[in-house]
Amino acid sequence: MSGKRSQAGRFQIGAVGVDSGQLIVADPCYIDSEWTRTDKDESPVPIVIYRDRETKRTYACDACGRPSDVKADVWFRNWQAPLADYGGRTAEKVRPENWVEEQAGVDRQGEFNYRGVCHTTLKGEHGSGQLKYKLGHDGVGVACGGFGGDGVYPVYVETDSSGTVKRLIVEFQEE
Repeated sequence: MSGKRSQAGRFQIGAVGVDSGQLIVADPCYIDSEWTRTDKDESPVPIVIYRDRETKRTYACDACGRPSDVKADVWFRNWQAPLADYGGRTAEKVRPENWVEEQAGVDRQGEFNYRGVCHTTLKGEHGSGQLKYKLGHDGVGVACGGFGGDGVYPVYVETDSSGTVKRLIVEFQEE
């Protein structure tokens, strides 16, 4: 590819809009061959099931939907929702005293699809992580979240004296 500059420096090459609070970096040639579609009834974010220590009934928040791969005895709309099983106390108040967190559904962390990106940015170290090829090895891309959310962020390249790009930088916050 051409377009090299003949000087070293940092140059703004554009901006990237973010509406999901996360970005991926990947070679576009893998979009058609490696990106997979997820089922419409799957939540993009990981759903957590809570089991009551005494009754063993399960509870889950359905603010992001009720994916088909997650089963719960009671679904609640949000953490401030009153729960009949607990005399109208909210899920927010009940959880620390009565519930144990369990894994729910299929962990999609590292998958090269929207749900996989969401799982990776929510569960990965620093809100980021490796995305994997369909065969399971690293390299198809990386996902990054945890940078402050939606917005339009400037993108820069840094070049050496021959004009070769050494770094790609997305600036989420000014230094």
